[in-house]
Amino acid sequence: MRARQLVCGIWSLCFMFCLFCIFLHQTTAKRKLKFVSVVFRHGDHTPLEFFPTDKHKEVARQQGYGQLTKLGIQQQYELGQYLRRRYSYFLSVVYKQCEASCISGSDASPLYGRISMSDISNSTLPYGIYVQSTDCDHTLMSAQASLAGLYPPTQGQIWNPRILWQPIPVHTVPPSHDNLLYLPFSHCPKYNELLRETFATRDFQRQLKQYRPFLKFLATHTGYPLKKLNTERIWKLSDTLQYEDINNYTLPVWATHGVRTKLIKLSELLLQAEFGFHKQIQKSRLQGGILLKTILKHISDARKPSHQQKMVMYSAHAPTIVALQMALNVFNGKLPPYSACHFFELYQEKNGQVSASCTPEQLLELRSLFSSSARMGVTWLPNPSRILCFSFHIILILLQQTTAERELKFVVVVFRHGDRTPIVNFPTDLHKESEWPQGFGQLTKTGMQQLFELGQYTRKRYSNFLNSTYNRQEFYIQSTDYDRTIMSAQSYLSGLFPPTSSQIWNPDLLWQPIPVHTLQKSTDRRLHFPLPDCPRFDELQNETQTSIEFQNRIQPYMDFLQTMAVNTGLELNQLKILDNFQLWNTYDTLHCEDIHNYTLPVWATKDVIDKMEKLAELSLLSLFGIYKTEEKSRLQGGVLVNIILNSIKQAANSSKQRKMEVYSAHDTTVGALQIALNIFNGKLPPYAACQFFELYQESSGQVSSYLFKNKERYSIEMHYRNDSSKDPYLLTLPGCTSSCPLEKFAELVSPVITENWSKECGKKDKMKDIFIGFDVAVGLLFIFDLVLLYLLYHYGRCRRRNNYQDI
Repeated sequence: MRARQLVCGIWSLCFMFCLFCIFLHQTTAKRKLKFVSVVFRHGDHTPLEFFPTDKHKEVARQQGYGQLTKLGIQQQYELGQYLRRRYSYFLSVVYKQCEASCISGSDASPLYGRISMSDISNSTLPYGIYVQSTDCDHTLMSAQASLAGLYPPTQGQIWNPRILWQPIPVHTVPPSHDNLLYLPFSHCPKYNELLRETFATRDFQRQLKQYRPFLKFLATHTGYPLKKLNTERIWKLSDTLQYEDINNYTLPVWATHGVRTKLIKLSELLLQAEFGFHKQIQKSRLQGGILLKTILKHISDARKPSHQQKMVMYSAHAPTIVALQMALNVFNGKLPPYSACHFFELYQEKNGQVSASCTPEQLLELRSLFSSSARMGVTWLPNPSRILCFSFHIILILLQQTTAERELKFVVVVFRHGDRTPIVNFPTDLHKESEWPQGFGQLTKTGMQQLFELGQYTRKRYSNFLNSTYNRQEFYIQSTDYDRTIMSAQSYLSGLFPPTSSQIWNPDLLWQPIPVHTLQKSTDRRLHFPLPDCPRFDELQNETQTSIEFQNRIQPYMDFLQTMAVNTGLELNQLKILDNFQLWNTYDTLHCEDIHNYTLPVWATKDVIDKMEKLAELSLLSLFGIYKTEEKSRLQGGVLVNIILNSIKQAANSSKQRKMEVYSAHDTTVGALQIALNIFNGKLPPYAACQFFELYQESSGQVSSYLFKNKERYSIEMHYRNDSSKDPYLLTLPGCTSSCPLEKFAELVSPVITENWSKECGKKDKMKDIFIGFDVAVGLLFIFDLVLLYLLYHYGRCRRRNNYQDI
């Protein structure tokens, strides 16, 4: 009996436990994470400046100011790993560009319009993890390191078994335009007025009073004048001492633990003054409230049923997190440490409603892991032979001395991105965007490998010129604001600067983050061709399409175009206008599908694709050439020529350490540049096509001076690499030699360089028009007043009033 009761009791307990589990499952299963926004501070970095009496200034010269350290890379990598663990059930194991959102995104563009291939929207799906970062080396590098921990390549995403890393784009805007993350945003008169009021308040002055002797103490020992110890300098001083302490540098005798603690307390006080203390709500509206509004906008968008975005990430600074938390009124008064992270999580509750769970979390600082000369023998020969041999020997010596004094000084590199998925599909295309794992316009594994190989080639080509380790003072890279070009730049850097010796931060991951700078599409006047918003260029394009030169080239293809209109579903009249990219895009789509073994339409034979390629080449040529090429170049490729020439001139005329500038861009960029220089070969630049500009300093010795009549001379060589199996082609600027003197080069390219791009484009200065209109209005009003006074004086004299005495 007792046994039966025991069994019944156990069964009842099990039944109740099962009911509880079912209830718990139903309760929790309906609370579903929908969207996450993450804001984090960068990792440990080298100081932004050293105080005057600091004995470790040489560190800045060696590593550079504001560079992420190995410890900082490890901190951010572990933050990425933490994000992977925290959201393992939410994010896909493999990186998907359609799973997270960029902040600004790409402006939506029509599938077929008068825009370049690089202008066309990457995808009809949401854009991908593209983290937004401030345009600072340490935040850009922190973002890359975090992504390395969050998305290590797995399965089919491994493109290089020796480097278990994959490029993921990080986007940015210049600090002068960044009022979202680069806080405090000082270009705001009202905020500056509020800040002055804050510093004058009794509450702030009362708290600052206890630090006045300490400020004098700092001025005495750091070498800063007391008046120069402003908020920003106090922050930087605290950072510098923290860096030296963490990285085991000998601190000054006066920089005791108590002094450093007090300095942090002062920094926290000044931080609160920047964003609070006085009229905090008004300050937040001008500072952290802008970021909060943006985050709330993304959360609001994520509530829509059709929304697929899962995560937005921001890489920023301590003031960014403080400003955000001040706006939320959740700031704890402490300085956010390195890798501090603030999460916003949006949940869909069991009743179908959606709620936002703000989880402020400051992560603790993560642990520290951390030529030989050849001898020449001479054999005496009979007199004639001896004379001939002696002459030959002298020539060799002269040649050796001449070439030995030819020194490479500076290099500019412009390359096209690597292999990617199609940009768009045409109406009758057999394949839709959903068939491409990452969507349209994304770099493929092949593309990553192509740019990695280009980086390795660049390393070999300039092994005696570039430093073996990355040095930000010697090297700078910029990309257009597209996923594929940013990822191409990152892949290129992984081949050019693999970490060696002291730069290895993880023995199992031979990669290091290197900042890639970008400009917004709307402000990019360097690489994004054809440059938009240029009325005169639009006129030239219209004239080109009707010109005799263009019509003679396109006439042989008219029957073919008619057939293509039937096959592709595109309108014939639109296909005939090559500068609208319809035919070029169609060829590109078929080319991508062919490379990646997708089934092509029956009509897309080799002969058809070859003819389409010829027309695509004609499209590129007609865009920047054929008709009035020089004027077109002044408005397009000549702009980049001028930028490159100015960089080269600066390298020739200064003692700056920069050795190389690299630009990651598109086929239209390379084409516009080469057409402006009149070195275009008429072929579409293939993936990873690369244009080199090399500046040489020559004739600095006696022999060279004798030969060149000059103590110092510079020359430019141009090399074009469009085939990885061959050496680059040496190109010659028309009118010069292959090694063209710098002065001659500048003279020959001057016709394609404009001093006032906006004026030559025919753009109207709106402000000037407003001022002119205002002046005209004032002038007309003045004339009207004069006429009115004249009429009143002659015809409307006021009658004399009687005095009171006369009444």
